[in-house]
Amino acid sequence: MAVDDRLNPAAYFASNNYTFTGVQDVDGATKYNVMGIPFTVFIDRNGNQVSSHVGAMDEAQLEAEIRKIL
Repeated sequence: MAVDDRLNPAAYFASNNYTFTGVQDVDGATKYNVMGIPFTVFIDRNGNQVSSHVGAMDEAQLEAEIRKIL
């Protein structure tokens, strides 16, 4: 995301035809080593990042990752 786009994330999403919900987290991309959109981070109950996934996930994939950290 370009610096100017961070000032208006709604416009960035609209210009890229993204239909999913997103949140603006300026430090998150660096903290979690985000490499694409969508990007999912799995965090355990202790606040530790245990895995991540670049790209879309179906329900079975999501559930499998969640089961690993429960």
